[in-house]
Amino acid sequence: MTTFYRALILIAFVLAAPSAFASDLPADMMLSAPDGWEARRPAVPFSHTLHDRLDPGQCATCHHEWDGSGQPASCSSSGCHDQQGRREARSFYRAFHDRSDQRSCVGCHSTARRAGSTDVPVSCGDCHVRN
Repeated sequence: MTTFYRALILIAFVLAAPSAFASDLPADMMLSAPDGWEARRPAVPFSHTLHDRLDPGQCATCHHEWDGSGQPASCSSSGCHDQQGRREARSFYRAFHDRSDQRSCVGCHSTARRAGSTDVPVSCGDCHVRN
């Protein structure tokens, strides 16, 4: 993981603390495989605040089944991305790693990189951080 990306995550967490009380955005979090599932890599820090600043109010881009009322369901909720394999259409893995889907982290970040953004993580080690 690059020093720049680590600093970006730290800044996002620091800046998010005061704004978490002023908005309905969920707290910044660590994305990890559901309990009982084998994970090959460490959890990924995720900042709702940072992503909302980059694309304000577009929660339904990632939470694509959410109708805008109440809290969106977790990605691993029953009936959403609750399959364990990598290739299954509703797999938890594909929800984050499908290069051809703009709703996935890797798909969106790859598109941003191709568009010229140099500060979005695109390699495994840029996102999956070891403590």
